Amino acid sequence: MNSSRPKLAPLGPSRPALDLYLFRSSAQSSALAMPQHIHLSGETKQARCGDIIKVLNECHARSWVARLTGECNGIKSELTQCLRAERIERTQRNNAAGKERQAKKEQVWKEIEEV
Repeated sequence: MNSSRPKLAPLGPSRPALDLYLFRSSAQSSALAMPQHIHLSGETKQARCGDIIKVLNECHARSWVARLTGECNGIKSELTQCLRAERIERTQRNNAAGKERQAKKEQVWKEIEEV
């Protein structure tokens, strides 16, 4: 059985896989960066919390040590508080809109019953 695929050299004790993962160049790190979380990509979140999202992404991109040691945790908690405030505001708007729709619906039913 002759395989056409080239054989890979073993990493050996001097180049463990962990070294390759942890110490890759910054160009490779930025190329392999995760895309932004879907819940952070909305226009309202970018308008309200966009600066905090940008700072957190920069902190995470700075180095893996910052993530490992918790240097970005303060920024993450600020982002969580900002997103929570946005969610509460959105919930209040949705509740008010729902009450208006319910009132209109009840008014229409009253008009139907009167006829």
